[in-house]
Amino acid sequence: MEDTETKNNSDVGSSLGKLFTGSIIIFTGLVLELGFGFFSRILVARLLGPFDYGAISLGTTLLTSLSTVAILGLRSGVARDLPRNTEESERRATIISSLHLAIPAGVLLGLSIVLLSKFIATNIFHNPSINPVIRIFGATIPLAVLFQLTIGISRGKQQTLPRVLLQNFLLPVSQFSLIYILIKVGYQSSGVSWAYFGSYLVVAVISIYYLTRHTVLMKSVKYRPKYRELLVFSLPLMTMGLMELVFKQLDTFLIGFYSTVETVGVYNSIYPIAILLTTVLISFRFLAMPILSELHSESNIQEMKKLFQSVTKWIFVVTVPLFFTIAFFPESTIKLTFGSDYIEGAAALSVVTVGFFTHSIAGLNGATMTSLGNTKMIMYDNIIVAIINFGLNVLLIPQYPLLGAAVATAVAYSILNVLYSYQLYTRTGLHPFTVQFGEMAIMATVFIISGKAIGSYFSPMSNLGFLSFILISSLVYFVIVLRFMTITDAEKELGDAVEQKGIDLRWGKIFFKLIRKYP
Repeated sequence: MEDTETKNNSDVGSSLGKLFTGSIIIFTGLVLELGFGFFSRILVARLLGPFDYGAISLGTTLLTSLSTVAILGLRSGVARDLPRNTEESERRATIISSLHLAIPAGVLLGLSIVLLSKFIATNIFHNPSINPVIRIFGATIPLAVLFQLTIGISRGKQQTLPRVLLQNFLLPVSQFSLIYILIKVGYQSSGVSWAYFGSYLVVAVISIYYLTRHTVLMKSVKYRPKYRELLVFSLPLMTMGLMELVFKQLDTFLIGFYSTVETVGVYNSIYPIAILLTTVLISFRFLAMPILSELHSESNIQEMKKLFQSVTKWIFVVTVPLFFTIAFFPESTIKLTFGSDYIEGAAALSVVTVGFFTHSIAGLNGATMTSLGNTKMIMYDNIIVAIINFGLNVLLIPQYPLLGAAVATAVAYSILNVLYSYQLYTRTGLHPFTVQFGEMAIMATVFIISGKAIGSYFSPMSNLGFLSFILISSLVYFVIVLRFMTITDAEKELGDAVEQKGIDLRWGKIFFKLIRKYP
């Protein structure tokens, strides 16, 4: 019995090591992506003002929404299908079939937006001056579809480098560079829109190179098209994607419809701040789905459970300081980032941050549901949540554009994660909560209450003073947590597995020994 437990812990450590090693790369890439993406938004918002930033935000929201529709759920579909096929003919069939399905859909939707851009600008957003912005972003849709599908293919091959290179580095860096150049030349929103088109053109060209040179796409291997097999799994995900768009993007569209482009700009200053809370979750989730899918195919539920719980605990630990900063000091956060012109969104920022925090601490529930193949259940959950979110948006946004959208988003994410967690537990026994998680929650609560009291005493603070306060508070929090938290056997195995992969944890262990005894 002891040998079996030891073997299970070793297996968990191996899987955690694989996940953690890849997640270090993904997390580094995400820091680059979010950093450049965040500063690109700040650049537009500060230098062009709320109206032009609002116009750009409508364009990017349109691009994100319709490229999600056009890809037909295939980004996740190919990521799940490729690891399950060892034959080159099957892998080639998956890649070619997904391209045949997604690319024409992207071209069709993009062309439709280009042709209807004037109607959309005039009759939906009541501002004909943003017509060029909508047209340019419409033309970008096919490029975005090709790029997103390539990321799905690389994910299915469990390769982290293509995503890091394309999505986390080249896209945001080229975007930021082009935005800076075009603003310095003197362009407003319509001219700056070309920066987004240009950046997607760059990654689309490199995507073609990757697909032709580093996959089986161009190999002379006979294949049988897999349109039906892919769509059976992916179409529910597309429906899920559509429902996700309702509670991720609908608020921006409805603010544009019921209010002004300037208000859209303010809302899209708080949303990217709040979404920073999901950084750690996304980095782990990217690799978690294929690994959890592999464990499920081996019927190794016990290892899935330990992996699920360990990762969730660490996501929670790392996310707490960011939640504390944004939710409890929203005015200072907005002033530090987007500037005083956007300060009216402070109350809405606190509310929407709570929603994203619940999304983060719920752990890997969405990825786990997908890895188990429960896409229909995911679809039903998203339909329910989308209907609730739609109703709240329509009810609240006309009278309270910013706060109403924030409440709808927070409620939607909270309900969705409750549904996911309940269904995972009833179907598999998986849940993210342990005694160790409870310990972390108590420490986090003490940290937030005491930190808020100290911060309020020193308010108002300058930007430099606020930044210094947050850094010192976060350092104290991490020292206390690492000193008193319980480290499981699986997590110790994780450290060994990571070191075996060539990552030097020596300095981390030295720091760890300074604050607690580490065997």
